[in-house]
Amino acid sequence: MCGKMQGMRTWLLLMLGWMAALLIVGQGVQRATALPSVPPDPQRRLDASLRSLPSQDQAAAQALGVWAGPNALRVIVEGTPHASFPSFVQVEAQDGSWYQVRIPRDALPQLATWPGVQRVRPPLPHVPSLVFSEGLAPGGFFPWINSGWNGRGVHIAIIDLGFANWQALSNQGELPSFVSIQNFRADGQFEATPHGSAVAEIVYDAAPGATLSLYAINTELELNQAVNAAIQQGVDVIVHALSWFNTGPGDGSGYLGDITRQAEQAGILWVNAAGNQARRYYAGTFTPSPNHPSRHIFADNDEGNDVALQQGQTVCGFLSWDAWPTTDDDYDLYLYRVRDAQWVARSDNVQDGTQAPVEALCYTATTTDTYAFVITHYSQNKPPRFLRLFTDGADLQYTTPTGSIVQPADATNVLAVGAVFWQANYPLEPFSSLGPTTDGRIKPDLVAYDGVSTVTYGLSDGLGFDQGGQGFFGTSASAPLVGGAAALVRQRYPDWTPAHVRDFLKNWSIDQGIAGPDNQFGHGRLYLPPSQPTVTPTITQTPT
Repeated sequence: MCGKMQGMRTWLLLMLGWMAALLIVGQGVQRATALPSVPPDPQRRLDASLRSLPSQDQAAAQALGVWAGPNALRVIVEGTPHASFPSFVQVEAQDGSWYQVRIPRDALPQLATWPGVQRVRPPLPHVPSLVFSEGLAPGGFFPWINSGWNGRGVHIAIIDLGFANWQALSNQGELPSFVSIQNFRADGQFEATPHGSAVAEIVYDAAPGATLSLYAINTELELNQAVNAAIQQGVDVIVHALSWFNTGPGDGSGYLGDITRQAEQAGILWVNAAGNQARRYYAGTFTPSPNHPSRHIFADNDEGNDVALQQGQTVCGFLSWDAWPTTDDDYDLYLYRVRDAQWVARSDNVQDGTQAPVEALCYTATTTDTYAFVITHYSQNKPPRFLRLFTDGADLQYTTPTGSIVQPADATNVLAVGAVFWQANYPLEPFSSLGPTTDGRIKPDLVAYDGVSTVTYGLSDGLGFDQGGQGFFGTSASAPLVGGAAALVRQRYPDWTPAHVRDFLKNWSIDQGIAGPDNQFGHGRLYLPPSQPTVTPTITQTPT
């Protein structure tokens, strides 16, 4: 009898739980189920995005930047200088107490418990500034190039994720016959993506006389190695058409900002894509939900910020808050499937005073559905913080285009480039990231032309992005045009510093939008002023 009563009690509890689940509203304030439990120490040293990564989810692992083959992962270990590791750890790069390592996938838990290991995390998040050259004419390039100012004697380094088919492009005349290449990717995949090749095509169009170097990277430590090589090899201009996230508070400080300043001090002008995040960025002060005080409401008491995903589509979320560089104020990020209020990915790292104020997750949709990002405040006894959420792979329901500038484009010394469509009247692209920076500076610095033709991404059909146009869209197409322009100016005025070249390009840009510099177009759209034709360019003068 006692057994029957116990069985009846279990059945009633199950029924009550099922009925409670039915009360969860798919849209609105009660879309999220109870939060999963926090893992015990020492597994907290293992980043939450790695703990929740499905073992066979290659797309999500690649999006996180940790994929190193079917049975291996590439991660960053934060530990102590001169640390020793078990034999299954392959150290690929080191910068101080940070180590880039390759390990068997099933060895993650063991690595997290190793003495001296403080944290195991993915590389800093980054993506190509690609949304998926007619920009020479409106940019004023032809008078300069025809006069001999074509970048000759100037060394440009393109630092990107990969350069697929670069040799074929060189053979076809789309890149110089001689191109210097260096592969800093530990996985050896120099041709991992065609993105860098398309960027290089535009640089070569804009500065056909310049010396080009192609550097392939995939982590922040590899980027640091590439920049050190650029300094040693006397590079004059770096073109970096990538967006990085969660590397700093948005004011140009942080690890990536430090790398750009290192380049500037060596006399290198850094040109960076401003990012394509205007539709993929949300910012606001944490506002507790009246129904669940630990959860943030994005708008109208809605606890979720929706994204629509097709089956097989990968989305990433990158959350940070204004408690840099380290904090004990703990926020977490979740992704829920709306129709059944089931969480499918989470990032719930512990912030206890020594960790950065960041969370990140990536997820590949198993079904075509609406999903929602949910932000929770774990340490509720603290005042609310200002939250910044970037996504990659899908547009957000609630967006805050203002302030969507990415890193390291937010740095003072970086020439940040937004995107306008190459057809007159040169409209600002709806995805082009906007300023200001978190410390109130205007960004981007200027805008240049996208939707242009490349061999890599095809010919432009003259239609804009939202009209389904063909060509190379994104600030990745705009930044290399400015990089090429910088090489022409550097050739003409070889005594100028990077700051002189940067100011020249900003000051000669054609004002767009409201009068004066603004956080949409910066100082205006790229334009090189007419120059008198000369056979041998020899002019050197001080900037005005």
